Amino acid sequence: MNREEIISYCKKKVFEKLEALNSELKELQNSMENETKSSVGDKHEVGSAMLHLEAEKLGQQLMTNEQHLEVLNKIELTQIDSRVSFGSFVVTDKGSFFISSALGMMDLSTHKFFALSPAAPLAKEMTGLQTGEQFKFNGNTFRILNVL
Repeated sequence: MNREEIISYCKKKVFEKLEALNSELKELQNSMENETKSSVGDKHEVGSAMLHLEAEKLGQQLMTNEQHLEVLNKIELTQIDSRVSFGSFVVTDKGSFFISSALGMMDLSTHKFFALSPAAPLAKEMTGLQTGEQFKFNGNTFRILNVL
């Protein structure tokens, strides 16, 4: 597994989420149009308000996932650093971490890893370290086995 595979996988997951959110938004817009055509009174107002709130929530999720994609696009594939930094894939004795965007747990074929933001406390603890070094986080000692 290399960084290019990891980045491609993460982008694929974000694209899948964007497609699902766009599909939900289209369905919601259709529901809003049908609600407008067929209802009157207080029941209509409550239903319409709930649909608008749901549309706002979906809009926020779309924006968040577009930001994830922007972050992933900023990672330089040719830039390889032996020290943990933005874009690093870090293998430790307690798990693997991709310092990129806060995407959460990822499952790439036989390898599971956690994609986290460089601003995450765990990422901050390991930033600047290299293979063989250790750091403590939440009372646990992590040993860095590899940095890609």
